[in-house]
Amino acid sequence: MSEYPPSQPLRLLTVNIHKGYTAFNRRFVLHELREAVRAVRSDLVFLQEVEGASGSAGAAAIGAQYEFLADQIWPDHAYGRNAVAAGQNHGNAVLSRFPIVRSNNHDLSLPGA
Repeated sequence: MSEYPPSQPLRLLTVNIHKGYTAFNRRFVLHELREAVRAVRSDLVFLQEVEGASGSAGAAAIGAQYEFLADQIWPDHAYGRNAVAAGQNHGNAVLSRFPIVRSNNHDLSLPGA
């Protein structure tokens, strides 16, 4: 008999949110993305191209997109800024149902890419 309780499956989701816009930046869809991400009920969510607090015009009232997406579902989150241009920044984020004890961002972006 095992000394550990039965394990639960760990649910993971990874999403490139394209700064909250549809393909070709036609429409701001962050609110719809939040509902879709929540519907999956993941324990950990890995986000790419998520805006930090600076945000674009469509996200001005939202603030940091990862905080908007995490609200009331994922109490812990970590953000790594990887791109800054024209007063905006975006990068990668992790939303977690579990405590994040420490995080480090290693920007591997290539200049001009």
